[in-house]
Amino acid sequence: MGKRPTLTDITTSGTETPLDMSKQIVGGGGNVGGAAVNTYYPLNGGNNGSTTINLNSLNCPIAGFISKLTFSSDLPPGAGETVTATLYKNGVATALTCQIAGAVDTFATDGINTIMFTATDLLTIQVLNSILSNVTRTNWGALLIFP
Repeated sequence: MGKRPTLTDITTSGTETPLDMSKQIVGGGGNVGGAAVNTYYPLNGGNNGSTTINLNSLNCPIAGFISKLTFSSDLPPGAGETVTATLYKNGVATALTCQIAGAVDTFATDGINTIMFTATDLLTIQVLNSILSNVTRTNWGALLIFP
């Protein structure tokens, strides 16, 4: 089978995952907490989020990688407005993020960034509406990769 891949192998090789890794899709959805309010959801669920990050975190039982964050909203945010989803790891924002902007779009994806996590890391999705955004509900999905 060859050497076990590293994060660098996965993000630069042009292949999604080597044969000796497993993949799982995870996601959820929830009502947005309001304008300019940080709302946190567990990575694997949702519905009504919390403004307290530690109340809605997924405790990882094993190490792995997360990538391909996708994000959708019930309505476009509106002209000049945004709604943003960001993966938090242990209470800190990561580079895995999607932003829906303007009066037309209701979907965004981050197909570039891959985040590594270890056993016991806490993963959370933060959703943030801009001040006058029309969005009331969002959904997200991501790809988990386990070596």
